[in-house]
Amino acid sequence: MNKKLLFLLLAASCGTNMYSQTQPFTELFCPVDTSFAGDSLVMPPSPLKYSILLREGDVAHNIEKGNNAPVKGGFGALAYDSKNITQFSTNSINTSIEGDLYLSLRDNKTGITGNGGGYLKMHVQKESDNTWSVVPQSLGGVSVNYRMYDIDGLGGSFGNNGIHIGAQTTSSENEKGNLFLYERMASGNADLQPGITETGSYTLPAGSVEGGPAAIARYQNMGWLLEADRSTGKMVRKIYAAGRADIGGMLAQSTKSDLSVPASGNIEIIYTTQTQPAVLLRYTQSDNGVYAFKQEDNSNEGDWLLLNDKDVDGSLFPIDFTELLDIRKLALQKGATMFNRLGNLVKAETADGVHYLLAETGGEDLQHSFTDPNLIYSGKLANHLKLRMQNTTLFDPYGRILNLSKDPISGKWTVKVHIEGGISMDGRYIFSNPKQISNLGFSYFDFNTFENVQKNYLLMNEEVPNAGYRRNPGHIYDEDSLINETYVLDLGKVNPDPSSLRPFAIAPRGAEIQSVFGYNPEFSPVFLSIRYPNSSHTTYNKSVVIAISNLEEYFENPSSCGWVAPPPGYDPETGNPVTPPEPVSINDPKTNRLSFDVWPNPVSRTLFFSETQKQVWLYDVRGVLQKKADQVKELNIMDLVPGTYFLQNDKQQQKKIIIQ
Repeated sequence: MNKKLLFLLLAASCGTNMYSQTQPFTELFCPVDTSFAGDSLVMPPSPLKYSILLREGDVAHNIEKGNNAPVKGGFGALAYDSKNITQFSTNSINTSIEGDLYLSLRDNKTGITGNGGGYLKMHVQKESDNTWSVVPQSLGGVSVNYRMYDIDGLGGSFGNNGIHIGAQTTSSENEKGNLFLYERMASGNADLQPGITETGSYTLPAGSVEGGPAAIARYQNMGWLLEADRSTGKMVRKIYAAGRADIGGMLAQSTKSDLSVPASGNIEIIYTTQTQPAVLLRYTQSDNGVYAFKQEDNSNEGDWLLLNDKDVDGSLFPIDFTELLDIRKLALQKGATMFNRLGNLVKAETADGVHYLLAETGGEDLQHSFTDPNLIYSGKLANHLKLRMQNTTLFDPYGRILNLSKDPISGKWTVKVHIEGGISMDGRYIFSNPKQISNLGFSYFDFNTFENVQKNYLLMNEEVPNAGYRRNPGHIYDEDSLINETYVLDLGKVNPDPSSLRPFAIAPRGAEIQSVFGYNPEFSPVFLSIRYPNSSHTTYNKSVVIAISNLEEYFENPSSCGWVAPPPGYDPETGNPVTPPEPVSINDPKTNRLSFDVWPNPVSRTLFFSETQKQVWLYDVRGVLQKKADQVKELNIMDLVPGTYFLQNDKQQQKKIIIQ
């Protein structure tokens, strides 16, 4: 691949020598110099290496159908299945060197994967130079690098957003069960055109859901949790009893120990939804019970609210299929807690124990989604979001990482903020709209203490919707230039904030890091799935899957950091001094410019315009863009720090604004 198709910025080497014995280990990742430009590969001097494992257009084989075709660019989430073949580094870091890598496919077109995606499997291994490669597999006399599995036998799919390997216990990744996926949800048959060839009714498999209809509209067969047999790769079922939604992420526990048996044993899945207002759900296969998280009034504590009705003997009635078709709505009708767009979740070791961590992606409140009775039903706003309500609108542009935990004594569950999104105090980092997250953990032998030390980190992908509210560096203001980053957070830190983060990878401008995966507890590469946009923003092309490897050498031989945050008066993205924009006289008759009225000024909450503005930009005194808005008659500035700003519209008219 031409390096101009790839633009990653990997973490620079760390300033604390991990194994020099001169000082204790304190930091793993150093600040990353964000003064990048262009579209070529940028890698600071370090032992980190990258390998391209899959490019859009590489040929994949569907063995069952006996055909092959180029892979389309709708790359989704990743999951790595280590083969428990490891090697030890000089400091006893256990490193995985071989395994299977799975990639879900978000494509909603008909192709080799059938009607609407499927998933892909490749066998990967470490090479002598510490890079990683795909190892061809011989299947039926055919050498195959990439094997595809379709979902045609289950009625097709509108595209698969995620893939997860179920573990016997969610604290163990070595005791694995089946594969689990989740689909995108189509709102109607119109969504399936022109990509999906079949848009009529779909006959449900016999016994797939108790009390369900014999057939449903094809579009209603999109948006379910799925299970695939890990031993064969073939799809087992869609889990209709768990309900249909626009699922944002999942964590599956599967007690399947005999992979020769097609179906799993007892399954529990915790999963999230995205549409505002979002809900947090749990499904148990033993009784087909579906639960939604519900906080107590004015408290972070709560419990799981059962959505099924109970019989007199305590057994659960199946949920009516019409309610399963919109499980989020049923949860809200029964009083579930409302979140602002939820993404993926993991179970991780934090500073105060093992907890579930989940991404709350956040974003603009659409159509008063959190106050309109026709949208919220009986749902209750999450406690941490209540302070963000402004009249009838939720102001939550950045999102956050949430912590879900269970008190071992009281049995109550708690949802609280683990790290809040936003701009770090030094202006260096902008952590915004996390979507996909993954563990990165390893252990090493400390020769100072002669003890094994376990380090745990969280990898987090951004899904930035636009450059408003300074979600991106100040010079970024259009969709073609949006930057999405992968951050890493030391889970040993107490009360972390954006200054606790370290950027690990920066996607090409306008591209999206769709998934990041780090295997735990053994070291493996950090796998990235990257989707590139075309010039019209409508589809993604030139997608790649990358392995960033040689991490064990990186951690054993750190060198000094070469970059620090610039002082005030210098742009933190470029390091260059900045000059405030020159105010323009908006009443000068020589320029023939008409004044545009703005009030109040000074302002603390909202700026109002005398007439609708086609476009407005708000700059700070350094000339760094802080906000951009289209077709507005008011502008919310509550998230900005007090100071002097300059407002400009599309007619080149300007006003000096004081925020207090």
